[in-house]
Amino acid sequence: MPSDTPPMPQRHLKFSGTYNFRDTGGYPTHNGGATRWRTLLRSDSPHRLSEADRASLIGYGLRTAIDLRQAAELAEAPNVFAVSAHVTYRHLPLLNDMPSMPEVLPSLVEIYRSILDDRSEQVGAALAALATPGALPAVINCTAGKDRTGLIVALALGLAGVPEETIVADYALSGACLAGVYLEEARQRAEAQGFSYDLLVLCDPDFMRTTLAYLKTRYDGIEAYVRTTGLGDSEIDRLRRAMVA
Repeated sequence: MPSDTPPMPQRHLKFSGTYNFRDTGGYPTHNGGATRWRTLLRSDSPHRLSEADRASLIGYGLRTAIDLRQAAELAEAPNVFAVSAHVTYRHLPLLNDMPSMPEVLPSLVEIYRSILDDRSEQVGAALAALATPGALPAVINCTAGKDRTGLIVALALGLAGVPEETIVADYALSGACLAGVYLEEARQRAEAQGFSYDLLVLCDPDFMRTTLAYLKTRYDGIEAYVRTTGLGDSEIDRLRRAMVA
């Protein structure tokens, strides 16, 4: 006898041309709810998404695409949703465009702190875009979908009331998704630019755990930090209600 129970939604959405396209639904929250499926998606660069994949995502309900990459990254790998008639596209870079690669690269934790401290206006703009009425479902992407994307997703999940260890676990999932082909591509890109590929692929849970501790120590937590970026009660409440079932 066939089951009447609908199949569980997939977390890792395996679209061709992407490696780290994921749904952040189904995470339990402190108030006994759970994050909605098909609401907040996260991804690596979507430049290789086929026309069929794009149609599938529009059928999935996608309304907004937020790209956190620098202009040079976009020029090399344009976002397929930038010209979509069905999806609102927002380019909100979280890093300054650098004229050249610095001799000594900062650690990922240092990069995360720099974004939080020095690019708070851009962080706030990304969260405000998610909180815009009718913006969800939305997909957020950068190049690998783990660092810049990971920060914005962590903040959004924190506002939704998802426990810190679950946020850390969601961040760490990128490591598994990027293993294999993407890892080899990252190695080749890094060698061509003369630096260690580890910076492109490392996804140690302690990186996010340390970042959340920094937010707590310096800003008194995620919600207090988000308020410093310019979001107010109405936007925070709207995003929280939209994300939690």
